Amino acid sequence: MKEKDANDARRAFDYQERWHGWGSPVGLGIFLLSVSGGLFLFFTGVGFLVANLEGLPQ
Repeated sequence: MKEKDANDARRAFDYQERWHGWGSPVGLGIFLLSVSGGLFLFFTGVGFLVANLEGLPQ
């Protein structure tokens, strides 16, 4: 019985430690978070640029 428990524990640990790729739920979450963060930073920068350009004398 102990051998079966040890194998189950080893298998569970192996699953937790292994990277399952971008197709896994965690990988998709990391990818979507990084894309949304990048888009937010990009459009925030564009907004500040436009705000500063509008204040320049012509």
